[in-house]
Amino acid sequence: MKLHFTLIALMFFTLSTWGQGLSEKEAMLQKCIKLPEVQEVLSKTPDNKVYVMQHSVSFAPETSLKNSDKNLVLLSKPEIHENNVDTFLLFEKFNITSNDAVVEFSVYQDFTTSSKSDKVTLEMTKANTAWRISSKNYERR
Repeated sequence: MKLHFTLIALMFFTLSTWGQGLSEKEAMLQKCIKLPEVQEVLSKTPDNKVYVMQHSVSFAPETSLKNSDKNLVLLSKPEIHENNVDTFLLFEKFNITSNDAVVEFSVYQDFTTSSKSDKVTLEMTKANTAWRISSKNYERR
């Protein structure tokens, strides 16, 4: 009986921490998308969608953008090519600890023609329950 109770408690703990990690990851994704430099690039896209390539870092299928007029579309690398997506984000690093995080991603534009990409590195710290950007490096290429 004790083993049964321990297993149930462990499952509950695992599921509750997994859910918290997902919402933190979503909050950080939102911060990345709301950067003025990223918004400038996304404002040039005609279809009101934010495309994210699921490659090095993946997001759960139910991930969405809160308080945004844009829809989040998660695509694999082949789907990006098949759908001729010109502008998308590719996350290379998403390291989260309890109070700090480092996020690295590229902003691709004109992918089907000239393939320009900007490199973004963000360091975030947790203040109470909210994440804030403590350092930003946006390298235009």
